[in-house]
Amino acid sequence: MTFLRPALAALILSTPFLPAQAGWTELGGNEQVTFYADFDGVNKSKDAVAIWTLVDSKKPRTYEGKVFSSVRTQFEFQCAGPKVRERETRFHAGAMAAGELVASYKVEEPAWEPVTGGTVKDALAQELCKPAAAK
Repeated sequence: MTFLRPALAALILSTPFLPAQAGWTELGGNEQVTFYADFDGVNKSKDAVAIWTLVDSKKPRTYEGKVFSSVRTQFEFQCAGPKVRERETRFHAGAMAAGELVASYKVEEPAWEPVTGGTVKDALAQELCKPAAAK
């Protein structure tokens, strides 16, 4: 999945998180997509923090020949580093993860990767890894 250019990422980081639709918080976007995260569904363990994200496309796209309008992905973050890995991705026919599930995959034994600065993943890591008192 391609993420934002540094200028757009800076815009996202400077914009307060805005409620979107039941559980989804808008992170920002561009003329093609809007990014969301489900902060209400965050799952914390001793070593990692898992969160579902949503990329809502303005126009339908295709994945392996199947048309979709939104993609939900579960990422797991390690705050030390920070590091990230993809756990699962689901492609939905409708906007905001609605409609038929047209494709999905789980990543078996995903590898940890460094979080790149200035990306949506970086913004998520910063928010998820804040000390509880700072949130």
